[in-house]
Amino acid sequence: MVSTSNNEILTPENFPPWKDFQEAWRGVDLSDRAVKTKFHQEQDALGQKLLTEWVKRLRTRGLTYREITLETGLKLTRVYRLCNNLTRGHKGSYITQNGERIFQYKRVLPEKCEICSGASKKLKWHHWNSEHLEWGVWVCGWCHSGIEFFEHGGEEKVAKYLELKEKYGRDYAEVTNTIRPGI
Repeated sequence: MVSTSNNEILTPENFPPWKDFQEAWRGVDLSDRAVKTKFHQEQDALGQKLLTEWVKRLRTRGLTYREITLETGLKLTRVYRLCNNLTRGHKGSYITQNGERIFQYKRVLPEKCEICSGASKKLKWHHWNSEHLEWGVWVCGWCHSGIEFFEHGGEEKVAKYLELKEKYGRDYAEVTNTIRPGI
């Protein structure tokens, strides 16, 4: 059970597709093996839908993947796949943080850099929060270098560069106009 954003508790009983399922199967004889198998397949599929809806509602409340795992008891991989509708192709890697080996989950690897849209044979995962390694973007080497530059004091350097460019640009323009007027 989980509280939704409007404080409604999400359970199978108040999940509309579940009510439809119960109504459709009410009074059906489950003694036949094929019928019983179909019943369980539909029940499992509906359970998956309920679980997906539950996790999505938790995400809309602003909970992180790790907080959802604590609230639901699900494994982080299951929560990640449910949140991103990933059935295959997710990528991750192990990293060591504070002496602990942690699997770092990532979104599906795109074909192009998410910053410049340039095609690259090797995209890098850039995350911006040490507590939430899954928060990040796939970027090419150039964009990754630029992001790291800005995150480590690059804004001041760029501001200084633009200031000098404007100052010296005017100086060079004045010198050029005195040497070669009209240019």
